[in-house]
Amino acid sequence: EKKFIQFSEKDIEQITETYHNWQQKDWETTYANEAEYCYSANIEEIRKKDYSLVPSKYIEF
Repeated sequence: EKKFIQFSEKDIEQITETYHNWQQKDWETTYANEAEYCYSANIEEIRKKDYSLVPSKYIEF
């Protein structure tokens, strides 16, 4: 059986802020990869992993 997590309002705000920071033109100054949370893979990394977007292939746990 899978475990489901209910996000709090604070969690949703943090996820939204991270996503919007990543989408900005100056994302390199407003966004940072965080272990067990987020990672911005470039096309070469995705290509090497046969275009798989499974999070565990990119995010360190």
